[in-house]
Amino acid sequence: MVWNNYSWLSEKGYYSNSTGEFFANEGIEVDDEYISKMCQLAQNKVNFSKQIVETNYYGYLFGEDDVIDSTSLWEEKYNSAKKRKRNKINYFAFHFIKLI
Repeated sequence: MVWNNYSWLSEKGYYSNSTGEFFANEGIEVDDEYISKMCQLAQNKVNFSKQIVETNYYGYLFGEDDVIDSTSLWEEKYNSAKKRKRNKINYFAFHFIKLI
C-alpha cells in the first residue's frame, strides 16, 4: 500500500516518508537496499497515478463517455456514510432517552 506522501506499507513493515524511518514488523529484518527499492516503487506509483489524472489517460483510452467522475462518486459515498452515521446517532439517542 502506498500513500500520496510516498509513505508505504508492505508485508515487512511501514516506511514513514515524513520521518525517513522504517518500522519493521516483529521478527523481520530488512536491508537498506530493500527500503531504497520500495521507496522508488512508491514514488513511481504516486507519480504515475498523478500523470494518469493530469493527462486524463482513461478518458483518452476508453473515451470521455465511459469514464466515471471520481469526484462525484466520492461525494456520493461520503454523503451516504454521513447519513448512515447521523441515523446511527439518532438511533442511539432515541434508545438512550427511552432509558431515562
